[in-house]
Amino acid sequence: MLATSRRAGVHVASKLAPTRARSGVRYRVEPRRTTVGHDKPSPTRTPGTANRQGLCPCQIYLVTVVTDHRAVRFRDCAPAWAVSAVLHDNASWRDASDLAWVLMPDHWHALVQLGESSTLSTVMQRAKSISARAANRASGRSGQVWQPAFHDHALRSEEDLLAFARYLVANPVRAGLVRSVRNYPFWNAVWL
Repeated sequence: MLATSRRAGVHVASKLAPTRARSGVRYRVEPRRTTVGHDKPSPTRTPGTANRQGLCPCQIYLVTVVTDHRAVRFRDCAPAWAVSAVLHDNASWRDASDLAWVLMPDHWHALVQLGESSTLSTVMQRAKSISARAANRASGRSGQVWQPAFHDHALRSEEDLLAFARYLVANPVRAGLVRSVRNYPFWNAVWL
């Protein structure tokens, strides 16, 4: 039996091996770890793994990026505006697209659509790098802004897209930062 889960940007595939116990059969977990977002497809890859590795052109992902040590870096407006400008700028994404995003005090969520020649890991590495430089410049700080990993979820159909976008931009309301999304300045969506 095989079970999978994602934690802190690492995909954990566990083989559940049966073991005997007095009360019956129990399962022992034997984890195999692989990092999220491989740039190069494996020649021995099984069918269906390309999507999990971020290699499918035009695939849409819900992505979450967290600040280093979950530090509240975007409570001040200057770094928040700087990162928002990067997330909003199409040049930051090259052939990928940022369909919707919201910047929270200690993380950001985005709906990212890959282009024909991009992988999810390269797109996210570029976006995190450009936004970290902008945040550090605006706040007069230096050092790491984002955690090295990110969480991603591949959307299965376009029916889910608007529901995910609504969920994403309503995050400041659920977090109690504002009463209405209209009162929160650090988000955008292509449907506006």
